[in-house]
Amino acid sequence: MTPARRPRTKRRHWFWPIIVMTGAVTVLFGAGYVALRNSGFSVTEAATVLQALFAALAFAGVVVAIRLQSDELRLQRKELRHTREEMRNQVSTMRAQAGLQRQQIFETTFFNLVSLHSDIVSRFSYRNERGTAAFEGLFDEFKSDFTNRRDLFVSQSLADVIAIFWNQMHTSFNVQLSRYYRNLYGIIRLVDESEIADKSLYVRILRAQLSDWELLLIFYNCVASPRATKLARLSEKYRLFDNLPQQFLLDPLHMGLLSSSAFA
Repeated sequence: MTPARRPRTKRRHWFWPIIVMTGAVTVLFGAGYVALRNSGFSVTEAATVLQALFAALAFAGVVVAIRLQSDELRLQRKELRHTREEMRNQVSTMRAQAGLQRQQIFETTFFNLVSLHSDIVSRFSYRNERGTAAFEGLFDEFKSDFTNRRDLFVSQSLADVIAIFWNQMHTSFNVQLSRYYRNLYGIIRLVDESEIADKSLYVRILRAQLSDWELLLIFYNCVASPRATKLARLSEKYRLFDNLPQQFLLDPLHMGLLSSSAFA
């Protein structure tokens, strides 16, 4: 954005006009004195007349000087207003540029983390599977184990039973899952702590990268792991499970273990 051009202020140069006027007054007074003397006035009378005339001219000069100073002050105030306006425009431009720079830095970091997320997913392995298929296989094992052995824990609460099976599965894949969840939480936290206007937009971009099986594992991690409290809170805040495939849950009642805001 180009700063507004400051209008040129016309400056008046009064030096030469004053010199000319002074010379003219001197000549007129000399000529007047000679004319009065030639008309029969004495030296004293001629001087009195000229003094009165000089006083009148001096008063007129004071008035003119005040007017000139007033014009000069008005021009200075006008220039000062333009200077202030230009400074405000420059500050506004700098703020806009700073905001754009922050946006660019945020987006660069955000998309680098999303790219890292995709890399983590592609490297994730389960038995002979990699990537999304590995997440599907891991969730199927977790669901099968829960379905076959849940009756052994009928005396415990639903959340506690889920935590038991989740921790058993998570222990076997702790290295891969921990890295996955840390990066995922880091992305959402970056968005949450940023100064961008539409934070939900970037969470939706992230959510679009998640497969159904990832969403299911993230959901049960939020429900079962005490270390996922912050991730659960951000998931509810930004509706991370809006597209959660509910038909694949271990039990439809499990949706009640998180706030409804996480799904709508």
